[in-house]
Amino acid sequence: MWGSDFYLGSITELFQYLGVQYLLHLGIAAVMMLLCILTYSTAFSMTSGILLCSGLAVPVYSLINKAINGVKTGLEFDLNKYILDGNITMLLYDSTSEVMVRGVAVGVAFAIVSLFISTIIVKKRDIR
Repeated sequence: MWGSDFYLGSITELFQYLGVQYLLHLGIAAVMMLLCILTYSTAFSMTSGILLCSGLAVPVYSLINKAINGVKTGLEFDLNKYILDGNITMLLYDSTSEVMVRGVAVGVAFAIVSLFISTIIVKKRDIR
C-alpha cells in the first residue's frame, strides 16, 4: 500500500517531535482559554483560534516583519519564530535542536503568560 515510502525512524525523535507539538498546541489552548475568560464568549475565542490556526494572521505578521526590517537595513527579523502558529508550521520531524528548543520555549512562554493573566482576571472578578 505505501511501498517504499513507509518506514519507522527513531522513536526518541518521534517523541521529541510530538512533545514539542504538544507544548505548542497547549500554548494555543491557553491563549484561547484567556480569550474566553477575557471576553465571556466561547464563540469569539473558538473563532479566533480557528482563524489563527488557518493562517489568517500571516499577512499581518508579514506587514510587521516589513515594518521592523524597514527600520534598519540588513536586519533579518521574522515574527514567525516567536509565535505559536509560526513555530507549528516551521517544526518538522527532522528539525534541528535550535528549532525544537525555540518551539518548547515559545509554547511554554505563551502557556505561562496566558495562564498567569487568566488567573489574575479570575481573581479580580471573584473579589467583586
